[in-house]
Amino acid sequence: MTYKSKKKLKYISFYVVFLISGLIFAVVIGESVLRFSRGILPESVQLRIHWQEMGRQGLRSVAHPYIGFLYPPNSEGSFERGDLKFSFHTDRYGFRNKEPWPDRADIVVIGDSLAFGYGVGDEQSWTAIVQRKLPSISVINLALIGSGPPQYQRIFETFGRQLRPQLLIVVLFPDNDFWDAKRFDEWLKAGAQGNYDAFRFLGDDESDDLASLKRFLKKTYIYALLVETYRAFKERRFFEGKVVNFGDGSRVQLVESQLKRQIILMQKGVPGFDLTLEAVRGIKQTASEAGVNLLVLLFPSKEAVYLKDKAKKDIHKPLKVELQREGIDFLDLAPPLQEHARRGEKTFYEIDGHPNQKGYEIVADAVVSYIKERQSARYKGLAVDNSMQANERLLENGR
Repeated sequence: MTYKSKKKLKYISFYVVFLISGLIFAVVIGESVLRFSRGILPESVQLRIHWQEMGRQGLRSVAHPYIGFLYPPNSEGSFERGDLKFSFHTDRYGFRNKEPWPDRADIVVIGDSLAFGYGVGDEQSWTAIVQRKLPSISVINLALIGSGPPQYQRIFETFGRQLRPQLLIVVLFPDNDFWDAKRFDEWLKAGAQGNYDAFRFLGDDESDDLASLKRFLKKTYIYALLVETYRAFKERRFFEGKVVNFGDGSRVQLVESQLKRQIILMQKGVPGFDLTLEAVRGIKQTASEAGVNLLVLLFPSKEAVYLKDKAKKDIHKPLKVELQREGIDFLDLAPPLQEHARRGEKTFYEIDGHPNQKGYEIVADAVVSYIKERQSARYKGLAVDNSMQANERLLENGR
């Protein structure tokens, strides 16, 4: 190699190193600015960052060959970010119950974080409130944070059926249940190997050499900003957000695109919607064979509660029509939460999408009222009316 060639290569190497160093420096500065001034970020970006950071807290799940994963037994976990702060305890099976379990439970609850009572302490969860308001009955909560409808059926088969409940409550949160149902189906088709909790975030490459890099990138604010910018461009929308302020100085951030996405996905033919219905049918069959009454609770997103006028319709209606067709009883929690929103009450956290303590109290009151309307005296039985006429009345009343 001639002297001139060596000199040219030296200059090229210098400029490459300079450009890479400059890029790294710019990324570090940009990340620092975003972390220092996170309030300037669009609401959708703040929400994504919130879930990235919350996903690193709590308890580390353990693989389960049939359910996908469970949380470790007899453990304590906690979450804290912004106005959300709570801790919880698990029982001998990894669920949120006091020990010992009863030989027989009157009510068994299955679902995800909304059934779990994510956001409040053990005694403030809506299932704990229901238990206190109906002291003559026993409630077992088999909710699993991060699970989806197909797993709900498996959890009931594994842990709930043996309790011979009179009432099985299935909590559906369409805002992410459709995604969870589709993701779990992908895990099954991939061979159902390993911990599904890891698969649902990283896919089947959770153990490859790029997994660590992916996990690192997902921790950055720049990654969240780039992903949400790409989604906004792909969906041909600007960043859409709204803030609801309350008299005590607190507020709730809303992402309007979340509401639009819910409306688009809430229809037959969409994989997540169909898989969720299929799972609910399976749960109904399992409950029927065990002689158990079935009730589906429909949880709305905070956008559906505070942006009701934007939706211009009942976004849960397509799902309620299908439940009615299947003869499945349901209770829509949107109306009571919307009523309190109209009164200017804060029932959700600022960024997090889960109800706060007030919100869960409203949920518990709605469930207790429903049960009292459909059971015999002194709570000796839970005679839930599963008739088509009852479902028709609920649909007409928006419940």
